[in-house]
Amino acid sequence: MSSPRTIVSVCSNCAVCCTEPIVPVTDSDVHRITKRTGLRANQIVRFYSYSDADYDPEAGLWIRMPYGKRLLGLKKKNERCIFLSPQNLCTIYEFRPLTCRTFPFQEADSESGQKLEINKAVKCRLKIADVKLQEGVMSQIARENSEDERYERKVRKWNRSGGKSFDDYLRFMKRTS
Repeated sequence: MSSPRTIVSVCSNCAVCCTEPIVPVTDSDVHRITKRTGLRANQIVRFYSYSDADYDPEAGLWIRMPYGKRLLGLKKKNERCIFLSPQNLCTIYEFRPLTCRTFPFQEADSESGQKLEINKAVKCRLKIADVKLQEGVMSQIARENSEDERYERKVRKWNRSGGKSFDDYLRFMKRTS
């Protein structure tokens, strides 16, 4: 039986992934970034509406607020992630959100089992080469999926609580960590 293969990439530093999409974050991402940067949560994240973010309206990451559902994501400045340098490099690379660690890859089911494919959400200019399986990407995806499931449970709890504001939500997330 042949060993599974995956895609290994060489980033082109086009920064499309740091400019086009909203980068959703979990409470763990926020905690890690604030701890390492010394910034407060309200300095790095904001709530995005449906019109801002192109995500499934039934996804478990939508936070109910009195003024409608919102998605917690990294702030942008001039249409760019606030942590993207002028040279298109991530200034928080070592502790970036889990979704940034796996993007542009996504897990896909196939007849032969799990495989990686390129996410078509943005026009990534990634250069790819097909090589022997590297466990790193799949283990990062598994970690991200686990973290997302944990976070979505907390969001469901918040949504049942009837919280009122952005600051209330951040305090709730910190309290329930």
